Amino acid sequence: MYRGHVGASLIVGGVDLMGPQLYSVHPHGSYSRLPFTALGSGQDAALAVLEDRFQPNMRLEAAQELLVEAITAGILGDLGSGGSVDACVIMGTGAKLLRTLSSPTKPIQSPGRHVVVLGEYDRSSNAEPLQVLSISKAITHPSWNPTTLNNDLTLLKLASPAQYTNRISPVCLASPDEALPAGLKCATTGWGRLSGVGNATPARLQQVALPLVTVNQCRQYWGSRITDSMICAGGAGASSCQGDSGGPLVCQKGNTWVLIGIVSWGTSNCNVRQPAIYTRVSKFSAWIKQVVAYN
Repeated sequence: MYRGHVGASLIVGGVDLMGPQLYSVHPHGSYSRLPFTALGSGQDAALAVLEDRFQPNMRLEAAQELLVEAITAGILGDLGSGGSVDACVIMGTGAKLLRTLSSPTKPIQSPGRHVVVLGEYDRSSNAEPLQVLSISKAITHPSWNPTTLNNDLTLLKLASPAQYTNRISPVCLASPDEALPAGLKCATTGWGRLSGVGNATPARLQQVALPLVTVNQCRQYWGSRITDSMICAGGAGASSCQGDSGGPLVCQKGNTWVLIGIVSWGTSNCNVRQPAIYTRVSKFSAWIKQVVAYN
C-alpha cells in the first residue's frame, strides 16, 4: 500500500498495447484510472503533452519518457490547488520516482499559468466577491529537500496588489523569536479531505483548532524526521488532511493572528491522534523578508 504525506496522491504510469496509461493511487489504497483527474488544474497541461507527443506504435522507452513529461507538466500545473503529488513511472528496469512536487525542486517555469484566488469560502458558489490575481514569480527555498520535506516553503509574488476587504486581509508573520509554548491553541483551515477514509472534500472552507506539540513530543511519533525547521500540532482529535497542504497554521496573540506554520506532511490516514507537521515560519522570517526586499 502506498503511504504518502499529507496532500499527496501517487500517479503511476505504465505502457500497454493501448499506449501510455495513468492511474491515481491514493494514500489509503484506492486507485482510479486517469485522465489526470487527480491532477486538478494540471490536467490540461498533462493532456496537452500526451496529445502533442503521442504517436501510434511508439517505442517503449519513448512512451515511458512521454509519461514522465506529461505527469511532470500536470504536477506543475496543479501547484495552485494546494495539493501535492508523487509521480512514479514503472520502467522495465524499475520505478522512476518524482518525489513530492507540491513545492517544486526548481522555480515554476511558467508562473503566468497559475493564479491566486482571494476571498473564497464556498467553492460551490458563484456569488462570492473574489479576487483572481496572476503570479509573476514563484521562489522556492534554496534548501528545500523533496526527500525529507525539510524547508518546505515557496513564496509567490503577485503580478498586481491584492485589495484588502472585510473578507481579504493580511496575516502577521511569526518573528524569529516567536514564543510558541506547547499546548497553545492554534487554528488551521483548508478544503482538504474530511476524514482519513474516503475522498470526500468540502465545498466550504473548514477550520479546526489544534494544540501545538513540542519537538521532543513530536519526535516520539516521528523520530529524527522532525527538524528545527518544522513545528508539530494536533494529536488531540483533529488533523490536517490530504488537500490541505500549503494552508496556514495561525495562532492568536491578543487581537492579532500570527502565521506560525504551513501545512506540510503527516500520516497517510490523517490520524487525529498523531500530530501533523508544519513548516516553522519563524525559522524563515529573515529569508522571507530578504526575498520580498529584492523582488
